[in-house]
Amino acid sequence: MVMEINASIIVQLAVILTLMLWLSKVLFRPIMQLFDEREARIQGAKAEAKALEVQGNDKENLIDERMRRAQKEARDIFLNLQAEGAAFQRQVTDKAKADAREKIASAKVRIQGELEQARAQMTPFVQENAGLLVARLKSSESQSPQKANSQKMEFRSA
Repeated sequence: MVMEINASIIVQLAVILTLMLWLSKVLFRPIMQLFDEREARIQGAKAEAKALEVQGNDKENLIDERMRRAQKEARDIFLNLQAEGAAFQRQVTDKAKADAREKIASAKVRIQGELEQARAQMTPFVQENAGLLVARLKSSESQSPQKANSQKMEFRSA
């Protein structure tokens, strides 16, 4: 088999090469340029995302540090207030105890005075009624036992 080269093959080859050159300039180059631009945008977006992630991590660390400091400060304030409250409570309690002791001592003195006064007022009454009681007991011993039980003792009130 012998191959014949004629002008139609050369024309077809020229058409194909021309079409390739023209498509390369008109279609392939812009598409490749779009792909390159897209890849560049993707890489830029990745770099920007990475930068934002680093920035976000830095801000998160900063916020965490501030939060830790604020919590420590709040804990210190709470402990100080708790200590102040306990001291104030002790102070108020001690004052209340001292006031109570003072009132109790005053009440004891007043009660002791009233007791002495009541004893002084009761002494003549007790002596008088003791004499009457002894006299009645003596008289009831001489009477019959039934009559002694039925009699009521009368005491004079002061």
